[in-house]
Amino acid sequence: MEGPAPLLLYLIVKYAAYAGWCSLGVRLVRRDVGAWAAAGMGWGLARLFMGFLFGIVILELVDVVYRAQPRPSSFGLYLSVYVPVRILEWGIMVSLLARFPSRAPLGRSQALRVVPWILGGVIISCLADVPVFIALMGFPVGRFWC
Repeated sequence: MEGPAPLLLYLIVKYAAYAGWCSLGVRLVRRDVGAWAAAGMGWGLARLFMGFLFGIVILELVDVVYRAQPRPSSFGLYLSVYVPVRILEWGIMVSLLARFPSRAPLGRSQALRVVPWILGGVIISCLADVPVFIALMGFPVGRFWC
């Protein structure tokens, strides 16, 4: 695919995946939010924006990892950079979900319940990249693909 189509596809798939997953997170973490689906849409947009911001870090990480490995595969490079960054991103998201607007920290039992949500978010993020992998016939890495 050429032109803006891969970018548009990427943004639509990512936003839909993030909004859906954040809706579930709002239900899990903030049970007091009645309109969890609408809240999830807003949090999904925030998560998409966070991905762009972390893209700057990704650009540097890809370079460091690429130099450290003798001849890294695209898939290996993708996993070694994106999975740790996405764990951090989803960890930040759950922290924000729990604190905004109430500023009440997660309780211990609640914090243990969100670990699977964070890991699921990492999986969702990676699965949402699949249409782009297919369109580009490979694993793109770099700033744009966070």
